[in-house]
Amino acid sequence: MKCSQMSASLRAYARLLQEAGCPRCAQDLEALAAAFGRGGEQAVSAVVKKIAKHWKSSGRVAEYPGQLKAELEHIASALSAAGANSAAQDYRSVISLFTGTTGASAHAFAEAAVRSLEVEHIPPEPPAPLNQALIKTFAERLTAARSDNARFDAIVSELRAPRRFSNAALAAIANCYLGAERTYKSRSEILKAITNRQLQDALQASRDRRIAKIAV
Repeated sequence: MKCSQMSASLRAYARLLQEAGCPRCAQDLEALAAAFGRGGEQAVSAVVKKIAKHWKSSGRVAEYPGQLKAELEHIASALSAAGANSAAQDYRSVISLFTGTTGASAHAFAEAAVRSLEVEHIPPEPPAPLNQALIKTFAERLTAARSDNARFDAIVSELRAPRRFSNAALAAIANCYLGAERTYKSRSEILKAITNRQLQDALQASRDRRIAKIAV
């Protein structure tokens, strides 16, 4: 089911507990319902994986609210007994987050889940703008040295220097030198494109010289 459906389901069970005279249990389910409501139209299983991954990478101390886990287990068992196996499986997926020791409040547990989902929605920082002057300078140097192997190899060695150029900058230098827009899978592929072009230019220059001699 989707997270929005899980949230609605939890709220429905919370209302039943409220009417049965268990306001604390109802509040616990409401807290978890609010957390999964943040997942919107995403699948419950996918959101559970995101939360678990973030908790593991952030070093969160594994604690869970024991009473809330028991309530979810009762719901999952009831759904299974009614033949609603898919819904029961989604509840068991949520229950898989309840690891470690008991003691955490339902509110704190739900807030930790919400923080994990908020991390997922933080947009990545835009890449730093490329130094166009530097890109043009290196492309011009490569072009000027293409008939001089020693000079050309020295420039390529500069480009190979670790951490001096980002992959984006290196690709921009290559494309400026090649005079074409290409995409690359790795740094080694970028450098190979540069050296291959120099080799092609050298072969073409040699061929042109031979033709010129024959013409004379």
